[in-house]
Amino acid sequence: EHPNIDTGMGLERMACIMQGVDSIFDIDTIRHILDGVVMKSGVEYKDGQVPTDVSIRIITDHLRSITFMIADGIMPSNEGRGYVLRRLLRRAARHGRTLGIKGPFLSELSDKVIEVSGEAYPELLEKKDYIQKIITVEEEKFASTIYQGEAIISEYVQELKASGKTVLDGEKAFKLYDTYGFPLELTEEILAENGMTADTDGFNDNMNRQKEQGRKGRKNTEAEAWKENKNLQGLDRLQDNAEIIALAGEDGACNEAVEGQDIRIFLNKSPFYAEGGGQVSDKGILSTKNGKAQVYSVEKNDGIISHSCHVIEGVIKTGDMADCR
Repeated sequence: EHPNIDTGMGLERMACIMQGVDSIFDIDTIRHILDGVVMKSGVEYKDGQVPTDVSIRIITDHLRSITFMIADGIMPSNEGRGYVLRRLLRRAARHGRTLGIKGPFLSELSDKVIEVSGEAYPELLEKKDYIQKIITVEEEKFASTIYQGEAIISEYVQELKASGKTVLDGEKAFKLYDTYGFPLELTEEILAENGMTADTDGFNDNMNRQKEQGRKGRKNTEAEAWKENKNLQGLDRLQDNAEIIALAGEDGACNEAVEGQDIRIFLNKSPFYAEGGGQVSDKGILSTKNGKAQVYSVEKNDGIISHSCHVIEGVIKTGDMADCR
């Protein structure tokens, strides 16, 4: 009579009942990750209410998310789901500093996620090195950002306190973002810890002004690019001949991949549409004189197109010409 009722009784909530605990952070799988955070930080976990407990929970939760997201092919970026990944990773990194953890630590702790979920999700084990490499690179990239940003926002907080104000000017919040790469949500979080807020309307006004200026500057070059079919990447044809300019396996760059291997292939041009704007990528076959690979996903990051492939025959080598369709 009433089909498809969403009870909200997901796996973790069911586990809370079956294991007799009051929080999802106390069920065995998630507690395993949380205990790793506690061991790394040396900070005791209490009842889930004190500030350090909040940081421990945030890191635990975000660690699960970023590990699975990267295994699913998402790369940190400044837009779309890649930006969600970047935000989660950087927020977790900052809370590690709050707990007194020195240097990068998320890559190491992702072991805990893989240990506890690898049997059910074997792709975590298969892509372990790749996952941890991506996390390490992003952590190191954020390290310099957070040192600068925290120092500047600390000055802003002191200025606000001295003047008896509680709202950070939108232009300053935007400067933190635009000049130092400090995300607005991180600025808001630090301000909130000091009983303050940011002028988000002012921030958005500054952001929109910059976008408008950028659009005007790009208008002519985009028109030229369209004429040259640069923006028709993967939309104007179903087949092309291209050179394999690079290969990347789980251990990084390599010169060849053999039958049965998963590999990322980089071409000098491509007929495959790369995923973007919610649209899935093209799939297909890439054939060379030496082998054949199935193209199952195509991603674009910072203008670089990466073809995720499985070698189904022979060997794929850098420098080979490929029939892509």
